[in-house]
Amino acid sequence: MVKKKNSELNELPAEVVSASIVDGMLIPVIDNKNLSRDLHSKAILNTNKNAYLKAVKAKKERDAKSDELQTLKNDVAELKSMLKQLLGKVD
Repeated sequence: MVKKKNSELNELPAEVVSASIVDGMLIPVIDNKNLSRDLHSKAILNTNKNAYLKAVKAKKERDAKSDELQTLKNDVAELKSMLKQLLGKVD
């Protein structure tokens, strides 16, 4: 556990300092129970695991749809090329 200097805690609003400190590194964000501030990096972190898993699943689905669309575009381009070759032989 990392110990924080009093000067670092003095920079924060009093109501935040009085909030419970989790593992000595995260403090909850006021008005949002799913967010916490990392005292070391000063980053705001989403601590809602279910929302994170849902976002990861949504990204995988978007990526899969994007891959499928790219495959379809490549297939259409290949068909166009083959059609042009066939029409070129007919002329």
